[in-house]
Amino acid sequence: MRRTRAGFTLVELIVTIAILGVLGLLTVPQLFANLPRFRVNGAAKMLAGELQLTRMKAVSTNRIHYLTFDLTAQTVTIAEDAGGGGRTTLKTVSLASTFPGAVFGYNSVPAPSGSGTISAAVAFGSGAGTEITFLPNGLLRESGAIYLIPSVDLGTANNDRMRALLVSLAGQVSLRRYKGSASPPWEEY
Repeated sequence: MRRTRAGFTLVELIVTIAILGVLGLLTVPQLFANLPRFRVNGAAKMLAGELQLTRMKAVSTNRIHYLTFDLTAQTVTIAEDAGGGGRTTLKTVSLASTFPGAVFGYNSVPAPSGSGTISAAVAFGSGAGTEITFLPNGLLRESGAIYLIPSVDLGTANNDRMRALLVSLAGQVSLRRYKGSASPPWEEY
């Protein structure tokens, strides 16, 4: 009776490990090159979710809700109207700790609306209003936009990783990415 041996030889194991090592060397740099884009996309999707959740809370509680952006600290504070001019803070989200390298910011590119260039990282109403107000019926007091970009791209010509969240008066959120010289320069994603 002949006995068969199960398993791999040392040569087969060394060749397999060498192949995996070469594949790792080829893919890891590409992964790190795409990390800023992944973080900005994640931050944009997280903010879109927070906007929709805040809108739903305003409707379900029949109270005004606010999202206030602190561009220096890179945070968003969600608060509920407490009556009498007061507010109850429900949550504060730190962009820097959740998505390192993604910031509220912009480069000088055409605005998604097609008129003019972007002039503020967060702009609601006239000028650079950094607060969003959801009314009890789910509508916004003023529409606007939020811009996100990897911090390494600020002040450079690398704009293809810039993202925009456009919020309509009806409270609808639209995510856009900048495509550059294509027409139109912003596309929904």
